Amino acid sequence: MIIISGYVMKEKLFMNDLDDSIVLAVSESGYTNDLLSYKWLQHFDRQTKEKAQGQNRLLIMDGHGSHLTKEFMDYCFNNKISPFLLPAHSTYLL
Repeated sequence: MIIISGYVMKEKLFMNDLDDSIVLAVSESGYTNDLLSYKWLQHFDRQTKEKAQGQNRLLIMDGHGSHLTKEFMDYCFNNKISPFLLPAHSTYLL
């Protein structure tokens, strides 16, 4: 997901050659939020469900607050996605 800083446009004003697996999103700050994280999770589910063939999927992520909402976690557990939170401030080590 590529997040662009700005406001939502009512019409697509530009052409792009991005792959269909890439999602564009807009937020006022240019950073993720609860809604965009949830939309990304749904996109992750669509992109990985078939390949998983009914098996659980491991989602490794940092502890950003948008990854810890009840809606986010419920979606994970209802769709065979096992969230694994890395320790705080450790992603740069990986």
